Amino acid sequence: MKKKILLMMAAALCAGEISLAAVPLDSAALGGITSGMTQEDIESIYGPADVLIPYEANRREGGYVSKLGYGKTVVIWMGGASASSTPKVEIIVVSANNGFATPEGIHVGSTKAEVIQVYGQPDFDYSNRGNTIARGNSPQTLMYKTTEGRHRMAFMVQNGIVTEIRVS
Repeated sequence: MKKKILLMMAAALCAGEISLAAVPLDSAALGGITSGMTQEDIESIYGPADVLIPYEANRREGGYVSKLGYGKTVVIWMGGASASSTPKVEIIVVSANNGFATPEGIHVGSTKAEVIQVYGQPDFDYSNRGNTIARGNSPQTLMYKTTEGRHRMAFMVQNGIVTEIRVS
Protein backbone atom coordinates (compact mmCIF):
# COMPACT_ATOMS: atom_id res chain seq x y z
CA MET A 1 0.00 0.00 0.00
CA LYS A 2 2.82 2.41 0.89
CA LYS A 3 4.48 1.69 -2.46
CA LYS A 4 1.29 2.60 -4.34
CA ILE A 5 0.91 5.83 -2.40
CA LEU A 6 4.55 6.78 -3.02
CA LEU A 7 4.21 6.00 -6.74
CA MET A 8 1.03 8.10 -6.95
CA MET A 9 2.71 11.01 -5.15
CA ALA A 10 5.76 10.81 -7.43
CA ALA A 11 3.51 10.75 -10.52
CA ALA A 12 1.55 13.75 -9.25
CA LEU A 13 4.76 15.71 -8.63
CA CYS A 14 6.07 14.89 -12.09
CA ALA A 15 2.77 15.87 -13.71
CA GLY A 16 2.86 19.19 -11.86
CA GLU A 17 6.37 19.89 -13.07
CA ILE A 18 5.52 18.97 -16.66
CA SER A 19 2.26 20.90 -16.91
CA LEU A 20 3.37 24.32 -15.66
CA ALA A 21 6.60 25.74 -16.99
CA ALA A 22 7.46 29.38 -16.40
CA VAL A 23 8.06 31.38 -19.57
CA PRO A 24 11.64 32.65 -20.04
CA LEU A 25 11.95 36.35 -19.18
CA ASP A 26 13.15 37.05 -22.76
CA SER A 27 9.71 35.97 -24.00
CA ALA A 28 7.88 38.71 -22.08
CA ALA A 29 8.02 41.12 -25.02
CA LEU A 30 5.73 42.35 -27.77
CA GLY A 31 7.17 43.74 -30.99
CA GLY A 32 10.57 44.02 -29.33
CA ILE A 33 9.19 46.16 -26.50
CA THR A 34 9.99 44.91 -23.01
CA SER A 35 9.25 46.02 -19.49
CA GLY A 36 11.66 48.72 -18.35
CA MET A 37 12.21 50.37 -21.75
CA THR A 38 11.91 54.15 -21.98
CA GLN A 39 9.78 56.13 -24.43
CA GLU A 40 13.00 57.03 -26.22
CA ASP A 41 13.84 53.31 -26.61
CA ILE A 42 10.40 52.59 -28.07
CA GLU A 43 10.45 55.57 -30.42
CA SER A 44 13.88 54.54 -31.71
CA ILE A 45 12.15 51.41 -33.05
CA TYR A 46 8.68 52.66 -34.05
CA GLY A 47 8.97 56.44 -34.34
CA PRO A 48 6.93 58.97 -32.37
CA ALA A 49 4.09 57.55 -30.29
CA ASP A 50 0.73 59.16 -29.70
CA VAL A 51 0.66 60.39 -26.10
CA LEU A 52 -2.73 59.26 -24.86
CA ILE A 53 -2.17 60.36 -21.26
CA PRO A 54 0.73 62.66 -20.34
CA TYR A 55 3.07 61.71 -17.51
CA GLU A 56 1.16 62.67 -14.37
CA ALA A 57 0.51 61.62 -10.80
CA ASN A 58 -1.70 58.59 -10.33
CA ARG A 59 -3.32 59.04 -6.94
CA ARG A 60 -4.72 55.52 -6.77
CA GLU A 61 -1.39 53.78 -7.36
CA GLY A 62 0.86 56.33 -5.64
CA GLY A 63 3.21 56.82 -8.58
CA TYR A 64 3.34 58.57 -11.94
CA VAL A 65 1.97 57.12 -15.17
CA SER A 66 1.59 57.94 -18.83
CA LYS A 67 0.00 56.06 -21.68
CA LEU A 68 1.40 55.82 -25.21
CA GLY A 69 -0.30 54.44 -28.28
CA TYR A 70 0.35 53.37 -31.81
CA GLY A 71 -3.03 53.58 -33.47
CA LYS A 72 -5.84 52.12 -31.42
CA THR A 73 -4.37 48.64 -31.21
CA VAL A 74 -1.09 49.12 -29.32
CA VAL A 75 -1.22 50.73 -25.88
CA ILE A 76 1.83 51.06 -23.66
CA TRP A 77 1.53 52.07 -20.00
CA MET A 78 4.62 53.79 -18.63
CA GLY A 79 5.33 54.38 -14.95
CA GLY A 80 7.73 55.96 -12.52
CA ALA A 81 8.11 56.72 -8.83
CA SER A 82 8.25 60.50 -9.12
CA ALA A 83 7.65 63.42 -11.48
CA SER A 84 11.41 63.64 -12.15
CA SER A 85 11.93 59.91 -12.81
CA THR A 86 12.15 58.59 -16.35
CA PRO A 87 8.94 56.69 -17.18
CA LYS A 88 9.49 53.04 -18.11
CA VAL A 89 7.28 50.42 -19.75
CA GLU A 90 5.05 48.60 -17.28
CA ILE A 91 2.28 47.16 -19.47
CA ILE A 92 2.02 46.50 -23.22
CA VAL A 93 -1.39 45.68 -24.75
CA VAL A 94 -1.86 44.62 -28.38
CA SER A 95 -5.41 44.09 -29.62
CA ALA A 96 -5.06 43.49 -33.38
CA ASN A 97 -2.95 41.50 -35.79
CA ASN A 98 -0.72 44.47 -36.60
CA GLY A 99 2.76 42.96 -36.77
CA PHE A 100 3.39 42.98 -33.01
CA ALA A 101 4.27 39.48 -31.79
CA THR A 102 6.10 37.73 -28.99
CA PRO A 103 9.70 36.62 -29.73
CA GLU A 104 8.26 33.15 -30.45
CA GLY A 105 5.89 34.55 -33.10
CA ILE A 106 2.60 34.43 -31.17
CA HIS A 107 0.37 37.32 -32.24
CA VAL A 108 -3.26 38.37 -32.23
CA GLY A 109 -4.81 35.83 -34.59
CA SER A 110 -2.72 32.88 -33.38
CA THR A 111 -4.68 29.92 -32.04
CA LYS A 112 -4.99 28.82 -28.44
CA ALA A 113 -3.32 25.56 -29.46
CA GLU A 114 -0.31 27.49 -30.83
CA VAL A 115 0.03 29.42 -27.55
CA ILE A 116 -0.01 26.19 -25.53
CA GLN A 117 2.37 24.48 -27.95
CA VAL A 118 4.88 27.33 -27.54
CA TYR A 119 4.51 28.14 -23.82
CA GLY A 120 3.02 24.96 -22.36
CA GLN A 121 0.03 24.82 -20.05
CA PRO A 122 -0.79 28.25 -18.56
CA ASP A 123 -0.34 29.05 -14.90
CA PHE A 124 -3.95 30.27 -14.89
CA ASP A 125 -6.68 29.45 -17.39
CA TYR A 126 -9.96 31.16 -16.77
CA SER A 127 -13.01 32.60 -18.47
CA ASN A 128 -14.08 36.13 -17.73
CA ARG A 129 -17.70 35.06 -17.23
CA GLY A 130 -18.91 38.47 -16.07
CA ASN A 131 -17.78 40.11 -19.30
CA THR A 132 -19.49 38.39 -22.22
CA ILE A 133 -18.84 39.85 -25.64
CA ALA A 134 -20.04 39.25 -29.20
CA ARG A 135 -22.33 36.26 -29.72
CA GLY A 136 -22.60 35.73 -25.97
CA ASN A 137 -19.30 33.85 -25.76
CA SER A 138 -17.08 34.43 -22.75
CA PRO A 139 -13.45 35.27 -23.52
CA GLN A 140 -10.85 33.02 -21.98
CA THR A 141 -7.54 34.21 -20.55
CA LEU A 142 -4.37 32.13 -20.56
CA MET A 143 -1.96 33.63 -18.02
CA TYR A 144 1.74 32.81 -17.81
CA LYS A 145 4.36 34.01 -15.35
CA THR A 146 7.99 34.41 -16.28
CA THR A 147 10.91 32.56 -14.73
CA GLU A 148 11.73 35.74 -12.80
CA GLY A 149 8.18 35.70 -11.42
CA ARG A 150 7.53 39.46 -11.55
CA HIS A 151 6.37 39.58 -15.17
CA ARG A 152 3.22 38.12 -16.69
CA MET A 153 1.93 37.36 -20.16
CA ALA A 154 -1.80 37.09 -20.77
CA PHE A 155 -3.47 35.87 -23.94
CA MET A 156 -7.18 36.65 -24.31
CA VAL A 157 -8.81 33.97 -26.44
CA GLN A 158 -12.21 34.06 -28.16
CA ASN A 159 -13.46 31.01 -30.09
CA GLY A 160 -9.96 29.47 -29.96
CA ILE A 161 -8.22 32.58 -31.43
CA VAL A 162 -6.01 35.08 -29.58
CA THR A 163 -7.77 38.48 -29.59
CA GLU A 164 -5.46 40.40 -27.25
CA ILE A 165 -2.02 40.00 -25.68
CA ARG A 166 -0.83 41.75 -22.52
CA VAL A 167 2.67 41.78 -21.12
CA SER A 168 3.22 43.29 -17.69
